[in-house]
Amino acid sequence: YLAVIVTLPAIALVNSSDETDDLQLCRQGCPDYERLDKSGIPPLVTSAMTKDKAASFCKEYNITDYYLDSCIFDLVTTGDLSFRDAAQAVQRDHWRHDPFGAQKLLQNCSKPPCVWEMTSEAFSNVPSLIT
Repeated sequence: YLAVIVTLPAIALVNSSDETDDLQLCRQGCPDYERLDKSGIPPLVTSAMTKDKAASFCKEYNITDYYLDSCIFDLVTTGDLSFRDAAQAVQRDHWRHDPFGAQKLLQNCSKPPCVWEMTSEAFSNVPSLIT
């Protein structure tokens, strides 16, 4: 997965207001009528922070794997450290609500030693799926 943010010109949203016209990403190339005119797009500005600095900020919070990638991307593009807090909170939620899935998906660790062992304590705060 990759988290992205896309800013569309207001005119693109106005032109797609028809209920039958879903606004979606083109997976195999877009038709000409859906392409943006590049001449009206301002040049790319510099990053809000370097990738190394963003990685350092994210790793301070022991954010790993997919969440680390997303955190770095968000900090490089915005410089807003609240994205680091959000990435950490989402990763913690993943561990709390799906410890087995998290153990399979999140194998890396920013600050060894990391222990991914499943214990009864790991399940103490997990809500029951059976009512």
